[in-house]
Amino acid sequence: MPVTANDFLDASRSAKQLLVDLARTSGPMYQGKSPTPLVWWDQYFVKEATPSGTINSDVALRVGGTQSAIDVVVVASHSNATDITVASGASIKLELLQCDTEDGTFEAYGPSMTVTAPADGIVAGKDRQVVRFVIGNTEKPWVKAKLTVTGNVTGGKIDVALAYTPR
Repeated sequence: MPVTANDFLDASRSAKQLLVDLARTSGPMYQGKSPTPLVWWDQYFVKEATPSGTINSDVALRVGGTQSAIDVVVVASHSNATDITVASGASIKLELLQCDTEDGTFEAYGPSMTVTAPADGIVAGKDRQVVRFVIGNTEKPWVKAKLTVTGNVTGGKIDVALAYTPR
């Protein structure tokens, strides 16, 4: 069956609208069958942080112009000897801070996103994803991350990084 120009344009518009809708969705997006997220080697907000209380990134990362193709991932650190375990009911909250310059004053941006562990908890081995947040487009080019961990998270350290969303 031949495809007309109108069919092609309708499919293209639908695909673009789906990407826009996915980017607007707040909250977590869990990895599919592969538990290792695609993380840029130098795009870490925080490395080897203890997963408790408030974790602020000192590093600003440039995320402007990415058209919603990146997410923020919390990954069990490579240095861990045991699995990270997020107990049932424990939560990890992400707040983004944005700024026009890398060294300027960062302000909160958009709604915060929280993931609460289900009844059987969350377990992640080293280099494996603990949780993933879809961040969508930001208004300003530079972003910092602030995590708030509530409840019992044990087993080692975590890294907080940018991850690429394949399209």
